[in-house]
Amino acid sequence: MVRIARGRSSAAAERLLTGTRSQRPTFDPSVHSAEGLPVLTVRTELGSGTGVLDRAGQVVLGWGLQRGAGLRVIADRPRAEPGRDVVVGVPAGPVMILAPCRVVAVVEEEDRRGFSYVTLPGHPERGIEHFLARRCEDGRVELTVQAFAGPGTPLVRIGWPAGRLLQRFYTRRYLAAARAAVTEVAS
Repeated sequence: MVRIARGRSSAAAERLLTGTRSQRPTFDPSVHSAEGLPVLTVRTELGSGTGVLDRAGQVVLGWGLQRGAGLRVIADRPRAEPGRDVVVGVPAGPVMILAPCRVVAVVEEEDRRGFSYVTLPGHPERGIEHFLARRCEDGRVELTVQAFAGPGTPLVRIGWPAGRLLQRFYTRRYLAAARAAVTEVAS
């Protein structure tokens, strides 16, 4: 069942976040294959150098892509951590669609920073999404967002074409948020 909250208050999302801890993901990468799920991969260049990678890593790991895209983030930690849950609120007119997720991996290496999260019960989709900033061999820093996701409920399946458009819309906004955050550092 897809969760919806009235208005933009985070109270319903906070209650949902508390209730997710005991739930199993609707997509478990150790059990499920992403094969057969629609994939969306987008990439953008952010600049070059260690400073750009450091800032991009802070933005990615600190929920800055989601917040910068206009989504509401309700998390019990300021950064993505393996095993921690987050509820992402998607504004939809007078309501907010609540999308609970669990972080399953975090990467903090010399040339790569990012995380992956999977969907939990109540999320409109079923799948996994990866957010990764990496410094290439030539010094360029790229951000890649990749989602393997399909409809999470029969009702969402009916409106799936609109769901895919919404997914693409927010993914483009993730990239714009990252570019804006990195540009702030460079200026």
